[in-house]
Amino acid sequence: MSKVIASKPERSGCLTWWLAASVLFSILAVFQLFNAGGDLTRAGFSLFFVVSVALAIVAMACLYGIYQWKRWGVYGYVVVGIVGLVMNMVAGTATGPLCLAPFVQIGLVWYLVKDIWDQFD
Repeated sequence: MSKVIASKPERSGCLTWWLAASVLFSILAVFQLFNAGGDLTRAGFSLFFVVSVALAIVAMACLYGIYQWKRWGVYGYVVVGIVGLVMNMVAGTATGPLCLAPFVQIGLVWYLVKDIWDQFD
């Protein structure tokens, strides 16, 4: 009995580059958080540190979901961006660019997947 393997659609170059850059920046964010972890916990931001690391890891999982053509990856990435923004605002660490960044990321995700949304599982 032979199995038919459905091929995944071809990923555009822009989406591929965006996924690679986003994974790289998420990894760098985790390293930066671990580097600043001691300072954050001494300053009373231990919960902020733990949640930030967790969000970066969840973001990487969502990026993998997008890479695997899963809709939950897109939805999860949007939620991670919004939760990160709210968390930064509550902690008082939100600056202008930091408040704008999640909306730029959501806009980029929408632009990159809007034409191929039907191909996501």
